[in-house]
Amino acid sequence: MRSKAGYTFTTFFSTNAGLGCNRNSSMWKERKCEEPTERQANVQQIKNVFAPRVVKVLDYLGGVDAHLRAARDGADEATDAGTGWSWWDRVHHVLNYVGPGARFDRMVALRPDVVLQRAPREGAAPPEGRVVLRLDEMCQKKPGLSFVTASWRRRRGAWLHDRDFDFMQILCPSEGLPVYELALRAPTETCKKGAVPALPPGFHSVKGWGAHAMYCRFVQVFQVSNISVSNWDDDYHLSWLDRFCTSPNGTGLCEGSEHHPDVF
Repeated sequence: MRSKAGYTFTTFFSTNAGLGCNRNSSMWKERKCEEPTERQANVQQIKNVFAPRVVKVLDYLGGVDAHLRAARDGADEATDAGTGWSWWDRVHHVLNYVGPGARFDRMVALRPDVVLQRAPREGAAPPEGRVVLRLDEMCQKKPGLSFVTASWRRRRGAWLHDRDFDFMQILCPSEGLPVYELALRAPTETCKKGAVPALPPGFHSVKGWGAHAMYCRFVQVFQVSNISVSNWDDDYHLSWLDRFCTSPNGTGLCEGSEHHPDVF
């Protein structure tokens, strides 16, 4: 796909095609709406959603030990340990698929169940109009690896940052793909050797940062390679799709919603 700015996008969709969300199901408004479905039909449906843009669907069941590692690492760092680990695992699978020799100007890893928002500015009126992700501008401002995080804050259980950050990640420039792949092999690991990396600027550790902290190795791998780790909290946030925010079971965490707990 070629953008108006002249960029060509290569799009991958990594998922377990044997699970899908059915619009006619009672589970449709639930964040965990996946139900068993016919794989080939689901892959075709994903391609239809992206059309006329071309997408490569990677039918991936997930690493056999992803949920075991999630249970080992604990559920308090991700919104959902199994789902959170699954997302990291699928991003890692895409990196393995494209290979270490792949070259891109930018790499964007994005969950499909979230929407992009402008970050609110204190004392300013809510921004209006279409939200545009200005990759070139933001990559110039914050090169390296960046997180676009959740619109809500967390007051407990957060080692690296007080916002969920398994939603969207941008690597710019993507010459750092091999470093990203190495970090994703064990993203939640503590630092077992080497110097403890500094907590990246703009990040807020609730539980205390140090060698014992989850994600310490992840940050360490980038800092050793002189690649900065940043967030775009001052410019962009992400939230769940509207239909999750209106779920009767309150599975959506949405700014300004009765389903938005400030502490969890």
